[in-house]
Amino acid sequence: MGLKTSIITSMYNKHSEVLKIIDELFIPSLIQNGNKDTEIIIIDDCSLLEAETENLINKHLPSLRNSFASVIFVKNQVNLGFAKSFNRGINMACGENLLITNDDVYFPIGSIKKLVDTLSESENYALVGPVSNNIELWSFQYCKQAPKIASYSDQEIARLELFSTWLAKNMHNQRKTVDNLCGFCFAADASFLKKFGGFSEKYKHGYFEDTDLIKQITKKYGYEKIAVNMEVFINHGGPKGASQTFKQLPVKMFISLIVNSFKYANTWGYSTLLKRIIYGLKSHFGIGTISELIPKKIKF
Repeated sequence: MGLKTSIITSMYNKHSEVLKIIDELFIPSLIQNGNKDTEIIIIDDCSLLEAETENLINKHLPSLRNSFASVIFVKNQVNLGFAKSFNRGINMACGENLLITNDDVYFPIGSIKKLVDTLSESENYALVGPVSNNIELWSFQYCKQAPKIASYSDQEIARLELFSTWLAKNMHNQRKTVDNLCGFCFAADASFLKKFGGFSEKYKHGYFEDTDLIKQITKKYGYEKIAVNMEVFINHGGPKGASQTFKQLPVKMFISLIVNSFKYANTWGYSTLLKRIIYGLKSHFGIGTISELIPKKIKF
């Protein structure tokens, strides 16, 4: 029997805090969601902490192999950046479905299966994303009421699990088709995404690869292909916040943000870029996001 799912992550590690997130949150949460119909593809995108990264993967390798059908760990000889590195993983994948994910996330129990299974709920769904707690999402997916952890303690992890359970109960069977999906984590139909060629590689070092991909899909098919499962929560970031990988290279990331913004605007129009920026600013306050559907004073 073939593999149902391929989980793909690309990591670039320059600072120990990123390794800490992988060690304390990402890999343990993968293991607790283990499934023998699933493979994991981990790509080291030429990390400066190459030896430390390999040692960390080797530390968890027995548990990962015990939980999943297979674990593949490969290294890029040069830093490819988000698009090229993930496209390498997409081309390697053997699963019917893909889970594209950053390495600074925590998967509550059952969240991976729920997210992937959403794809089979409708023949229209090609990409499905979760709800998350990252203010930088710039999408409907941002939930400002969702907890953010202050440490790696069991008590803090329990808060994430409690919110995940609450959301699954109170947003049961609720889905929303959207015009944007954040690339930090989403499930995708493998044949569909491969047909599209994955992420556009004209965007360097992060920013707008996911936005461009969604724009390509919605232009051709409308919004029906892109959905958010409102009962699935996935934590984004450790105690110091999300996108720690990006923050390792602040100057490079700032330049990439500017350059990629112009590339996106030249492809889709400056009015489209402006609308995305305006929505992003509003979403910081929960406007136009799932935050508006959640009780304001809910706490976990």
